[in-house]
Amino acid sequence: MLTCTGLRAGESENRAKQEPLKLNKKNSKAGREWWEWLPIHQLTTLEVFAAIAEAGEQVHWCYQAGMSRMSCCLCIMASQADLALGAQLRPDLLVAYAVREKAYGFTFRMDRRSLTDLPANDLQPALPPLAELAEKVAA
Repeated sequence: MLTCTGLRAGESENRAKQEPLKLNKKNSKAGREWWEWLPIHQLTTLEVFAAIAEAGEQVHWCYQAGMSRMSCCLCIMASQADLALGAQLRPDLLVAYAVREKAYGFTFRMDRRSLTDLPANDLQPALPPLAELAEKVAA
């Protein structure tokens, strides 16, 4: 068994410490070996995009739109720039998340900031304050 994952060393300190090829001892059972391979581990972002182009393929639309990483549109670990772009790309989702935060009483963000606490102009200039939107949608 071989699991391939597109993690790069340049993405974080923890990812840089990972071995590009290692035996997964936990899942290697009953005479079966399970290997984990990080085929792009040592590549830069530009090298990855060049390899995709060289293969005649296109990068995922989220990268074409300007996102720095492919994840949920409003990922809990998103950078401020990706969060702002995600809000511009999916304002409906931004409002839905804000409504859910209000209903659940906690934020989805790793930095513990509620989406309704973020200034609307940081996210989407065309949106009114999110707290106001969340109240209207929840009503």
